[in-house]
Amino acid sequence: MFPHTITVYRHQDEDGYLRTVIHGVYWFGSKSQAKADKGVDQDASVTVIIPFLNVDVRPGDLIVKGHGQAICSKAKLENEWITAESVSKHDVGSDLDGITVKGS
Repeated sequence: MFPHTITVYRHQDEDGYLRTVIHGVYWFGSKSQAKADKGVDQDASVTVIIPFLNVDVRPGDLIVKGHGQAICSKAKLENEWITAESVSKHDVGSDLDGITVKGS
């Protein structure tokens, strides 16, 4: 139903990151940068809607827009990515039911 793919990374103690690729999600928003008096200000407001699937997304997970590769550190992330700050479930009987993730 939705046109985007995301990759969710969850930090595993010494084993690096567990990677889960999810198709059919909706990614809305982007990160932006602006020059400020004391460097660069970054502003981000991204919402991701994931249909009810057998997936587990938690605050603190890293989410990459697109199909991400296996990584061993956060510095290896490519493409646009966010850190999940809030995760909520919505089930009201509509086409938009699912998990809503907000992050920056």
